[in-house]
Amino acid sequence: MWMGERPDLRKKTAAISVTGNGLSAWAAVVSVFGSAMLLVVLARPSPSMAQQEEGDFLTRVRQLVLDLDHPELARREEAEQQLLELGPRVLSLLPSPDRRMPAEMRQRLLRIRQVLQVQTARQSLQASTVSYEGQATLQELFQTISEQTGNAISDVPSPAASQRCDVSWKDVEFWKAVDHLLEVGRLQIDHLSGRPHILVLQGSPPNWTSSPSYTDYQGPFRIRAVRIVGVRDLRSNLNNLRVQISFAWEPRLTPLAVSYLLDQLEATDEMGESLVDPETRGAPEIPVQSGMTGVEFELPLRLPENDRRRIQRLAGAVNVLLPSQRDSFVFEGDWFRSRNVVQRKATVVVVLDEVRRSGDLYQVRLRLRFDDAAGALESHRGWVFQNQAYLIDKQSKRVDHIGMETTRQAENEVGVAYLFDRPEGLDGCKFVYETPVLLVKHPVTFEIKDLPLP
Repeated sequence: MWMGERPDLRKKTAAISVTGNGLSAWAAVVSVFGSAMLLVVLARPSPSMAQQEEGDFLTRVRQLVLDLDHPELARREEAEQQLLELGPRVLSLLPSPDRRMPAEMRQRLLRIRQVLQVQTARQSLQASTVSYEGQATLQELFQTISEQTGNAISDVPSPAASQRCDVSWKDVEFWKAVDHLLEVGRLQIDHLSGRPHILVLQGSPPNWTSSPSYTDYQGPFRIRAVRIVGVRDLRSNLNNLRVQISFAWEPRLTPLAVSYLLDQLEATDEMGESLVDPETRGAPEIPVQSGMTGVEFELPLRLPENDRRRIQRLAGAVNVLLPSQRDSFVFEGDWFRSRNVVQRKATVVVVLDEVRRSGDLYQVRLRLRFDDAAGALESHRGWVFQNQAYLIDKQSKRVDHIGMETTRQAENEVGVAYLFDRPEGLDGCKFVYETPVLLVKHPVTFEIKDLPLP
């Protein structure tokens, strides 16, 4: 398996030791402002231009954060605007707002983080691309795709792994490159593999086709018509046509739910007549479980007259609910003796309601509330139970919970209780809860042409 990593998204190293010409140079300089910001500066006898630029950038971010609490309002406004203009790359460098900071610095940091998190979520909706020129095995080509796009891909099954292919890719979208290789190697994808964040490849049956026909590519999404079934009931006029759609996403994404909008469904035959029932309504939702890289759903249509041979045009829309990157909510001190401790980041609030004790067992009860959950907490909220909740003990070791249960369900809020077995008690422990701090509902439109009727 390969886990690709895009160069522009690589995590900056906090402290680096380098050797060369018998010399070793390293330094870590910690600068704390408002008790929060951790800044590490790399020092070398002869820093490269890239390292110098990185150091200048970190210094600039540090100063701008300090200026968020400058005595002059104009200076504070300018610092906030400049941090926004620097874009999502500064997110990992910003201190987490907390109550030990000056109030205005905390509020400005909250605003900045929320705007940049939205930008990050939107940027993730651009298609990943790959470039390669020459001949290589399918194994090597899939590895190239993985490395350049940041999408993990499983090993290519034999004998396709050693099959050679000549490609000429220049900024080719991820799904188009993948579909090309699937067709060459007669492979298919297991979208229900249960392996999170990885595209699982497998061999195809003898009569299987991986042709990219009847497919539309929209950013990181691939929409493909995979089956058409027509039923003509000779006893009544209840004739119907069903088109099964495969909706897949790049494995680096983690949709929480997918819904298809029947109100926006359009379909015509080769004579231009509509195949959509005017009474078709609704937005059926499909839950997305961990380890899925695609879902399938059926679009209901009217069966045309016998002399019609094709669906000339099929168009529709899908809503995808996507989370932002996860952030950590850390409760310290006497948190386990407190009630209703509230922490906010971006559009989410985590409320630590209370801690209940029964012998050696401790039940940590919290509520997760979004300003706008976009429906993510209504019918399908299984993703909430994938959020990490754990203790950090006095020795800085992680202690996982032994069970959890739902305590509350509402439109924009869900309550969860986590159970910990701690004969030693909770003194000196921190409680950490990790969750996406922003939910984005993204519409995806598609159009597929020239579909053969059964």
